[in-house]
Amino acid sequence: MKTWPDSVHAFLARKHVPLYIHLAAATGAYPFGCRGYSVRTEPDVSVWITVLASQWLRLREHVKAGSSVAALITSGADNESYQLKGRFIDCRSVGREEAVLLEEQRNYAALHYPNLLPLIQVGVSDCVSIGLQADRVYAQTPGPAAGRLLQEKEAD
Repeated sequence: MKTWPDSVHAFLARKHVPLYIHLAAATGAYPFGCRGYSVRTEPDVSVWITVLASQWLRLREHVKAGSSVAALITSGADNESYQLKGRFIDCRSVGREEAVLLEEQRNYAALHYPNLLPLIQVGVSDCVSIGLQADRVYAQTPGPAAGRLLQEKEAD
């Protein structure tokens, strides 16, 4: 997999749509999941998901470089959803581009769900970015195609 599926490109390019993001990892037992607040893709089929630093402190017990992680990204407007499965890259401070995306997601949530906004008021200083190298992308939109593999990384 050298690039994102067209449907994922189109999905993440939508404007004025809040995204609901969940990141999960496990060390063989129950997975630990946390809420993501923004997502940024890179051309090499990696994503950087902004999470609360306090959640990272719990998540890091379940990950090390190269360990398995998964992310579910769902549209707050129509439930279009994609699941990314891959490998943990790193945790780093929130970059400028992620900060802009975090602010956009806050604004989109305020536009669609103003009463929910107080529950998701997080700032850049509250967050870190978690990197995921996607190996597989699945459609998860409710309906007959839910769970369908859209794209898989080519064998090295």
